[in-house]
Amino acid sequence: MLPVISHPILADILRQYAPHQLHLINLLMEMLSVWATPSLTGFRPQRGIPQGNEISSWLGTLYLVEMDNELLKQQRKGLIKYVRYVDDMKVFTKDRKTARYVIFMINRILRRLHLNMQSSKTELYEDEDVRERLYDERVDQVTKIIDGLPKDPAKITRAQKQQAISAIRPVFKKHLAYKRKMEKEDLRLFKRTLTLLSRIHSPMAVKQSLKWIWRQPALTEKVARYLANWMGHKSVQAGVEKALLGEEELFDAQYLYLLPMFRSSAVLRPKHKSPLIRLGCRDAYHWAVRAESLLSLMLFPFEERDFKRLRHRYFKETSPAVKKTILALFVKAPGQLKTSMFAETIQEPQEEINRFRKYIWALTYSPALAQASLAVLSGHERDPARLLVSLHGALQSRNSETLKQVQQIADQRLQVVAISELARRAFEQVSTDAKRMAEDLAKAKK
Repeated sequence: MLPVISHPILADILRQYAPHQLHLINLLMEMLSVWATPSLTGFRPQRGIPQGNEISSWLGTLYLVEMDNELLKQQRKGLIKYVRYVDDMKVFTKDRKTARYVIFMINRILRRLHLNMQSSKTELYEDEDVRERLYDERVDQVTKIIDGLPKDPAKITRAQKQQAISAIRPVFKKHLAYKRKMEKEDLRLFKRTLTLLSRIHSPMAVKQSLKWIWRQPALTEKVARYLANWMGHKSVQAGVEKALLGEEELFDAQYLYLLPMFRSSAVLRPKHKSPLIRLGCRDAYHWAVRAESLLSLMLFPFEERDFKRLRHRYFKETSPAVKKTILALFVKAPGQLKTSMFAETIQEPQEEINRFRKYIWALTYSPALAQASLAVLSGHERDPARLLVSLHGALQSRNSETLKQVQQIADQRLQVVAISELARRAFEQVSTDAKRMAEDLAKAKK
């Protein structure tokens, strides 16, 4: 149901619960309208929210509060019990007649919310079928293994790891290793198994994870987190590279999970620059996918022709997010190219782009704001490309303390083992430039 949520109805619901936050609600609605994919004629439907993040889950939950209220009335009467997670719901009744009544009641409420009940996923279960649907002994078995381990993975001993592997291997072989098709009940088992294997750092499910990128796109988020531990393996490198940059397309959400993981790993190579530029410049892809692809280029050395191509793309581009990302790449351009690009775009009407320009201005001309921002980023930003945008912005500063902070952050990132050679060279260059510029400032003061 999440992809078809009505923006006007969602806004009305938010106003009911937060009548004094109208500015924030309007801003949120504007962000959601930009996210919606436009039609062939450029019309943006006022429907749908992004899937796979906590904010969307919260909005989806809030959207269905009216349905909760009606179900709670039935629950207080002792007619039903129910549980719901966003749009996934289970209702328990004492007889079939009540169950049918509840189904039709839910359907009427959903219609008022401009949603449709998916009849193919709405099923009635009775007697022993209920127990089979609710209780999966296999998942319970994996959960017991996880519960028997220390919560901190660093505290798991070699003996505990071997014991866990011995316990999960027969479950994995019997129910997952040779699956040609993943049934709904298997998805939960597979996700739970990946959680365990990540905790004990076992590559047992690497082969299956690569396979399910193609066969089960809904698993991509969980698979990406698991495979991030094994990007040093050639088979994983080849599989992820083929998925991201091969001839066959993925779903938008899959790119958004895999691209950050790909560029944050040690796998990135100079040969990936051209495919990432193509992915970032193709109108066929969602703007978020194109922005993430172009952001990955922050790790690559650029030639003048690359900046010319991006400049040409900027003035053809309609997405503010993609245009902002292109401007971010120009932050590391040689002086004249950078100055020229920022001068040409100074009258950009898009507020999102102007906010980015103000951020870069603050990094350059406001030492207090720059140093505070860099302090936060150094502790929380794990994505090397995003961090490099801010570091290059701060490199324009004429404040020696800011430049010393830039060098310190870059040097810290060079201590990270699992980064690509491209990222290592990018941070080395930033460190060298910051040191040189700080020394030049010191000499000038003398």
